[in-house]
Amino acid sequence: MTPLRTALQKEAADNIELGEALFGMLQRKAEAKLAVIAPAQQEDVVEFWRAVMDIQIVQSTLLRERFRLSVVNSYPLDGFSRR
Repeated sequence: MTPLRTALQKEAADNIELGEALFGMLQRKAEAKLAVIAPAQQEDVVEFWRAVMDIQIVQSTLLRERFRLSVVNSYPLDGFSRR
């Protein structure tokens, strides 16, 4: 593997890890805020926001996996360009 290709793969992996860490932090912050406001809200409202958060988790997982696949597929396995 060339040094440039190795560096690009490491940078992509680092970016993925940073994004996952930021998303995890934001998710925990949203859950904490929901826990604070939940007692003052009707159960339907709380369930709605929990469902929205679950949908966002699924969407982020799908987006992360698509990005990982695009990074993996952008590097030819045999070391030659695909053009």
